[in-house]
Amino acid sequence: MKKHSCKAVFNLKEAASYLGISVPTLVRLLKSGEIPCRRGGQRWLIAQSVLDDWLKQKS
Repeated sequence: MKKHSCKAVFNLKEAASYLGISVPTLVRLLKSGEIPCRRGGQRWLIAQSVLDDWLKQKS
C-alpha cells in the first residue's frame, strides 16, 4: 500500500494503488456499494478516510 498522505480525495487509479488492488476490482467494490464514493460525471471520487475505514473493517 502506497501512502498518499497529502491527498484527501483519490481518483480510481490513486485509490486502487492506495488499497493495493486493481482498478477493475475497485470499480466492482464501488458499484456494489461496499466502498462508498461520489461520482462527478465520469469521475469516481473516493475519500481517503473512507478507504481507511474500509481497510480497518477488512483487517
